[in-house]
Amino acid sequence: GAAPSSFPYDQTALSWNGDTHTHNDQKKYCYCGDDRDDYMLFCTGCSQWFHPRCVKVLPQPMVEGDWGYQLHCGVCGGGTEKIQYIRKSWSTIVHVALWAVLRRKKTTFVRWREDICDIMNQYWSTLCFGKQRTPTWHSTVASTMSTKDIFVSGVEEMHGNGWWKLKNNANPQHDYDGPLGWKHKLTTTDGGSSKSGGSDKKRKSDGEGGKSSSTKKVKSSKKDKEKAKKKEKEKKKAAAKRKRDEEKGGGTGGGSSSKKKKVTAAAAAAAAVAEAE
Repeated sequence: GAAPSSFPYDQTALSWNGDTHTHNDQKKYCYCGDDRDDYMLFCTGCSQWFHPRCVKVLPQPMVEGDWGYQLHCGVCGGGTEKIQYIRKSWSTIVHVALWAVLRRKKTTFVRWREDICDIMNQYWSTLCFGKQRTPTWHSTVASTMSTKDIFVSGVEEMHGNGWWKLKNNANPQHDYDGPLGWKHKLTTTDGGSSKSGGSDKKRKSDGEGGKSSSTKKVKSSKKDKEKAKKKEKEKKKAAAKRKRDEEKGGGTGGGSSSKKKKVTAAAAAAAAVAEAE
Protein backbone atom coordinates (compact mmCIF):
# COMPACT_ATOMS: atom_id res chain seq x y z
CA GLY A 1 0.00 0.00 0.00
CA ALA A 2 0.84 3.68 -0.11
CA ALA A 3 3.15 5.13 2.53
CA PRO A 4 1.88 7.82 4.95
CA SER A 5 2.14 11.35 3.56
CA SER A 6 2.31 13.10 6.95
CA PHE A 7 3.69 12.62 10.46
CA PRO A 8 1.48 12.26 13.57
CA TYR A 9 3.64 14.94 15.26
CA ASP A 10 5.14 18.33 14.45
CA GLN A 11 8.50 17.54 12.91
CA THR A 12 9.63 21.17 13.05
CA ALA A 13 9.29 21.15 16.87
CA LEU A 14 11.81 18.30 17.35
CA SER A 15 15.13 19.16 19.05
CA TRP A 16 18.01 17.23 17.48
CA ASN A 17 21.51 16.49 18.77
CA GLY A 18 23.45 18.99 16.68
CA ASP A 19 25.11 18.19 13.36
CA THR A 20 25.02 14.42 13.78
CA HIS A 21 21.21 14.58 13.76
CA THR A 22 20.74 11.03 15.06
CA HIS A 23 18.54 11.56 18.16
CA ASN A 24 15.88 14.05 19.22
CA ASP A 25 14.79 15.01 22.77
CA GLN A 26 11.17 14.15 22.07
CA LYS A 27 12.07 10.55 21.02
CA LYS A 28 9.76 10.75 18.04
CA TYR A 29 10.78 9.08 14.80
CA CYS A 30 9.34 7.49 11.69
CA TYR A 31 5.72 7.55 10.49
CA CYS A 32 4.61 5.89 13.73
CA GLY A 33 6.12 8.42 16.15
CA ASP A 34 7.77 5.70 18.30
CA ASP A 35 11.29 5.81 19.75
CA ARG A 36 14.17 4.69 17.54
CA ASP A 37 15.60 1.17 17.32
CA ASP A 38 19.28 0.25 16.98
CA TYR A 39 19.02 0.18 13.19
CA MET A 40 17.08 2.96 11.45
CA LEU A 41 16.81 4.20 7.85
CA PHE A 42 17.55 7.85 7.11
CA CYS A 43 15.52 10.01 4.69
CA THR A 44 17.74 12.35 2.69
CA GLY A 45 14.75 14.63 2.05
CA CYS A 46 13.45 15.50 5.52
CA SER A 47 16.34 14.09 7.63
CA GLN A 48 14.02 11.92 9.73
CA TRP A 49 14.81 8.34 10.75
CA PHE A 50 12.51 5.39 9.99
CA HIS A 51 12.08 1.86 11.34
CA PRO A 52 12.80 -0.61 8.50
CA ARG A 53 9.55 -2.43 9.39
CA CYS A 54 7.59 0.77 8.64
CA VAL A 55 9.18 1.41 5.23
CA LYS A 56 7.05 -0.19 2.53
CA VAL A 57 9.36 0.24 -0.46
CA LEU A 58 12.00 -2.27 0.73
CA PRO A 59 12.06 -5.35 -1.56
CA GLN A 60 13.57 -7.36 1.30
CA PRO A 61 14.84 -6.62 4.84
CA MET A 62 18.19 -4.88 5.15
CA VAL A 63 20.88 -6.22 7.45
CA GLU A 64 21.66 -4.05 10.46
CA GLY A 65 24.65 -1.78 9.94
CA ASP A 66 24.11 -1.46 6.17
CA TRP A 67 24.35 2.22 5.18
CA GLY A 68 24.25 1.59 1.41
CA TYR A 69 21.00 3.26 0.39
CA GLN A 70 19.36 6.62 -0.30
CA LEU A 71 15.76 6.85 0.92
CA HIS A 72 13.04 9.41 0.21
CA CYS A 73 10.13 8.83 2.57
CA GLY A 74 6.40 9.01 1.86
CA VAL A 75 6.07 12.42 3.54
CA CYS A 76 8.64 13.87 1.14
CA GLY A 77 7.08 12.04 -1.82
CA GLY A 78 3.39 12.73 -1.12
CA GLY A 79 2.66 9.13 -0.14
CA THR A 80 5.26 7.52 -2.44
CA GLU A 81 8.55 6.17 -1.11
CA LYS A 82 11.70 5.82 -3.19
CA ILE A 83 14.90 3.98 -2.36
CA GLN A 84 18.16 3.76 -4.28
CA TYR A 85 20.87 1.31 -3.26
CA ILE A 86 24.54 2.23 -3.31
CA ARG A 87 27.23 -0.05 -4.73
CA LYS A 88 29.82 -0.80 -2.05
CA SER A 89 33.33 -2.27 -2.16
CA TRP A 90 33.86 -5.91 -1.18
CA SER A 91 35.75 -4.89 1.97
CA THR A 92 32.80 -2.72 3.08
CA ILE A 93 30.29 -5.50 2.36
CA VAL A 94 32.28 -8.07 4.36
CA HIS A 95 32.80 -5.49 7.14
CA VAL A 96 29.02 -4.93 7.50
CA ALA A 97 28.26 -8.67 7.28
CA LEU A 98 30.86 -9.57 9.92
CA TRP A 99 29.66 -6.81 12.27
CA ALA A 100 26.03 -7.99 11.92
CA VAL A 101 26.95 -11.65 12.61
CA LEU A 102 29.07 -10.74 15.66
CA ARG A 103 26.21 -8.61 17.01
CA ARG A 104 23.63 -11.37 16.53
CA LYS A 105 25.76 -14.14 17.98
CA LYS A 106 27.18 -11.97 20.80
CA THR A 107 30.57 -13.61 20.39
CA THR A 108 34.15 -12.51 19.71
CA PHE A 109 34.93 -14.63 16.62
CA VAL A 110 32.77 -16.17 13.89
CA ARG A 111 33.40 -18.52 10.97
CA TRP A 112 33.96 -16.83 7.62
CA ARG A 113 32.23 -19.37 5.36
CA GLU A 114 29.43 -20.60 7.63
CA ASP A 115 28.58 -17.20 9.17
CA ILE A 116 29.83 -14.29 7.05
CA CYS A 117 29.07 -15.82 3.64
CA ASP A 118 25.70 -17.05 4.93
CA ILE A 119 24.51 -13.57 5.94
CA MET A 120 25.77 -12.12 2.65
CA ASN A 121 23.70 -14.75 0.84
CA GLN A 122 20.59 -13.83 2.85
CA TYR A 123 20.84 -10.09 2.09
CA TRP A 124 22.53 -10.23 -1.31
CA SER A 125 20.20 -7.91 -3.26
CA THR A 126 20.67 -5.03 -0.79
CA LEU A 127 23.99 -5.63 0.99
CA CYS A 128 25.78 -6.80 -2.18
CA PHE A 129 23.92 -4.49 -4.56
CA GLY A 130 25.70 -4.28 -7.92
CA LYS A 131 27.81 -7.39 -7.33
CA GLN A 132 27.43 -10.62 -9.33
CA ARG A 133 27.01 -13.86 -7.40
CA THR A 134 29.65 -15.70 -9.43
CA PRO A 135 30.77 -19.29 -8.71
CA THR A 136 33.96 -17.86 -7.14
CA TRP A 137 32.42 -15.16 -4.91
CA HIS A 138 33.42 -17.12 -1.78
CA SER A 139 37.04 -16.83 -2.90
CA THR A 140 36.60 -13.06 -3.27
CA VAL A 141 35.35 -12.90 0.33
CA ALA A 142 38.30 -15.01 1.49
CA SER A 143 40.85 -12.73 -0.20
CA THR A 144 39.06 -9.64 1.19
CA MET A 145 39.60 -10.93 4.74
CA SER A 146 43.34 -10.29 4.32
CA THR A 147 42.70 -6.53 4.81
CA LYS A 148 44.46 -6.40 8.19
CA ASP A 149 43.36 -2.88 9.18
CA ILE A 150 39.72 -4.11 9.26
CA PHE A 151 39.75 -7.88 9.90
CA VAL A 152 41.58 -9.94 12.55
CA SER A 153 42.21 -13.69 12.26
CA GLY A 154 41.39 -15.89 15.24
CA VAL A 155 43.91 -18.59 14.40
CA GLU A 156 45.79 -18.12 17.69
CA GLU A 157 42.91 -17.44 20.10
CA MET A 158 40.60 -20.10 18.62
CA HIS A 159 43.43 -22.56 17.87
CA GLY A 160 42.21 -23.08 14.31
CA ASN A 161 41.74 -21.47 10.89
CA GLY A 162 38.59 -19.84 9.54
CA TRP A 163 37.78 -17.69 12.60
CA TRP A 164 37.51 -13.89 12.22
CA LYS A 165 36.62 -10.73 14.13
CA LEU A 166 36.73 -6.97 13.50
CA LYS A 167 39.59 -4.75 14.56
CA ASN A 168 37.02 -2.08 15.45
CA ASN A 169 33.62 -3.23 16.72
CA ALA A 170 31.84 0.11 16.13
CA ASN A 171 28.60 0.04 14.15
CA PRO A 172 29.54 0.59 10.46
CA GLN A 173 26.50 2.85 10.06
CA HIS A 174 27.68 5.29 12.73
CA ASP A 175 30.36 6.70 10.44
CA TYR A 176 27.67 7.74 7.97
CA ASP A 177 24.76 8.69 10.27
CA GLY A 178 23.19 12.12 9.85
CA PRO A 179 22.93 14.44 6.85
CA LEU A 180 26.60 15.48 6.97
CA GLY A 181 27.80 11.89 7.08
CA TRP A 182 25.47 10.77 4.31
CA LYS A 183 26.36 13.58 1.93
CA HIS A 184 30.03 12.83 2.58
CA LYS A 185 29.61 9.11 1.88
CA LEU A 186 27.42 9.53 -1.21
CA THR A 187 30.31 11.29 -3.01
CA THR A 188 32.09 7.93 -3.34
CA THR A 189 31.81 5.78 -6.45
CA ASP A 190 32.10 2.33 -4.92
CA GLY A 191 31.31 2.72 -1.26
CA GLY A 192 35.03 2.63 -0.42
CA SER A 193 37.13 5.47 0.93
CA SER A 194 35.56 8.90 0.54
CA LYS A 195 36.72 11.31 -2.12
CA SER A 196 35.55 14.36 -0.19
CA GLY A 197 39.08 15.14 1.04
CA GLY A 198 40.29 15.54 -2.53
CA SER A 199 37.33 17.76 -3.40
CA ASP A 200 38.03 20.00 -0.38
CA LYS A 201 41.67 20.40 -1.43
CA LYS A 202 40.58 21.22 -4.97
CA ARG A 203 38.10 23.87 -3.77
CA LYS A 204 40.77 25.41 -1.54
CA SER A 205 43.27 25.48 -4.38
CA ASP A 206 40.77 27.07 -6.79
CA GLY A 207 39.76 29.69 -4.24
CA GLU A 208 43.30 30.77 -3.46
CA GLY A 209 44.92 30.21 -6.82
CA GLY A 210 42.79 32.34 -9.15
CA LYS A 211 44.63 32.67 -12.46
CA SER A 212 47.36 30.32 -11.26
CA SER A 213 44.81 27.53 -10.82
CA SER A 214 43.42 28.16 -14.30
CA THR A 215 46.91 28.04 -15.85
CA LYS A 216 47.64 24.77 -14.08
CA LYS A 217 44.45 23.26 -15.52
CA VAL A 218 45.47 24.24 -19.10
CA LYS A 219 48.98 22.76 -18.65
CA SER A 220 47.54 19.65 -17.09
CA SER A 221 45.10 19.29 -19.99
CA LYS A 222 47.92 19.48 -22.56
CA LYS A 223 49.99 16.91 -20.66
CA ASP A 224 47.01 14.58 -20.47
CA LYS A 225 46.45 14.82 -24.23
CA GLU A 226 50.13 14.09 -24.92
CA LYS A 227 50.05 11.10 -22.57
CA ALA A 228 46.88 9.77 -24.23
CA LYS A 229 48.46 10.06 -27.71
CA LYS A 230 51.61 8.28 -26.54
CA LYS A 231 49.56 5.53 -24.91
CA GLU A 232 47.47 5.03 -28.06
CA LYS A 233 50.63 4.82 -30.17
CA GLU A 234 52.09 2.18 -27.84
CA LYS A 235 48.82 0.20 -27.96
CA LYS A 236 48.87 0.15 -31.78
CA LYS A 237 52.52 -0.97 -31.77
CA ALA A 238 51.79 -3.76 -29.32
CA ALA A 239 48.74 -4.89 -31.33
CA ALA A 240 50.77 -5.00 -34.54
CA LYS A 241 53.53 -7.01 -32.83
CA ARG A 242 50.98 -9.48 -31.41
CA LYS A 243 49.49 -9.93 -34.87
CA ARG A 244 52.90 -10.64 -36.39
CA ASP A 245 53.73 -13.13 -33.64
CA GLU A 246 50.38 -14.90 -34.09
CA GLU A 247 50.92 -15.17 -37.86
CA LYS A 248 54.37 -16.67 -37.29
CA GLY A 249 53.27 -19.11 -34.59
CA GLY A 250 49.91 -20.01 -36.10
CA GLY A 251 47.97 -18.56 -33.17
CA THR A 252 49.17 -21.20 -30.68
CA GLY A 253 50.96 -18.72 -28.46
CA GLY A 254 47.76 -16.86 -27.59
CA GLY A 255 45.98 -20.02 -26.51
CA SER A 256 48.88 -21.07 -24.33
CA SER A 257 48.97 -17.62 -22.68
CA SER A 258 45.22 -17.75 -22.05
CA LYS A 259 45.55 -21.16 -20.38
CA LYS A 260 48.38 -19.90 -18.19
CA LYS A 261 46.23 -16.93 -17.06
CA LYS A 262 43.33 -19.24 -16.14
CA VAL A 263 45.61 -21.54 -14.16
CA THR A 264 47.16 -18.55 -12.34
CA ALA A 265 43.72 -17.09 -11.47
CA ALA A 266 42.47 -20.44 -10.18
CA ALA A 267 45.62 -20.88 -8.08
CA ALA A 268 45.19 -17.40 -6.59
CA ALA A 269 41.54 -18.10 -5.66
CA ALA A 270 42.49 -21.42 -4.05
CA ALA A 271 45.28 -19.73 -2.07
CA ALA A 272 42.88 -17.04 -0.78
CA VAL A 273 40.39 -19.65 0.42
CA ALA A 274 43.16 -21.67 2.07
CA GLU A 275 44.41 -18.57 3.90
CA ALA A 276 40.92 -17.61 5.15
CA GLU A 277 40.26 -21.14 6.34
